[in-house]
Amino acid sequence: MNLFEAANDPANRFFVDWIVVYLAGGGAVTLAGFVAGFLIWGRSRHRADAIDLAYRKARQDYEQRNEEFSRLKRKVLYREL
Repeated sequence: MNLFEAANDPANRFFVDWIVVYLAGGGAVTLAGFVAGFLIWGRSRHRADAIDLAYRKARQDYEQRNEEFSRLKRKVLYREL
C-alpha cells in the first residue's frame, strides 16, 4: 500500500483531513500573529519617535527658559547691589 492508497482509505482519510485543517489553521494563526506584531512594532516605533521629539522640544524650552531666568536673575541681583 503506497501513500496515496493510504490517504484514500476512509479510516485514514479522517486523519489526513484533520492534519490539513491543523496545518492551515496553524499557518493562518501564525500569519495573523506576524501581521499583528508588525503593526504593533511599527506603531510603537512611531510613538517612541514622537515621544523623543516631544522630549527634545521640552528640553530645549527648559534650557531656553532657564537661561532667560538666569539672565534676569543676574540683572536683578547686580542692579540691587
